Amino acid sequence: MKPYILSVMLLISSFCLAQESDDLIGKWVFSDLYNADELDEVTKTAVLTQLKGQLFFLLKESENFEANILGEEFRGEWMLVDDKHLQLIMDSENGREIKNFEILAFEKSKIALKVGEGAFWMEKN
Repeated sequence: MKPYILSVMLLISSFCLAQESDDLIGKWVFSDLYNADELDEVTKTAVLTQLKGQLFFLLKESENFEANILGEEFRGEWMLVDDKHLQLIMDSENGREIKNFEILAFEKSKIALKVGEGAFWMEKN
């Protein structure tokens, strides 16, 4: 009985993960800082000014992506590692570079990502 219940639970969790992966497909644009209340006003204003219109990810159904980060274009592959981690594998002049983003919050049209010390909201367009 226990192996049967475990199998059913694994099957259900794989459907949930696949659904979330499908929900990530689309263009995500920087909208705000996630932890803005932890920053002083000068730092917050500087970061917001720098990132507004300068950060987006286009996650494609083929698991390829395009991104613009501060005016620099990137391409590569993306994957949802688990329900809490998005991984971008970027092609660069130095080979492949892997960036891991922790998913702090997720809604159908809004996601909060953390990379390093920074955390930010992105909205789906």
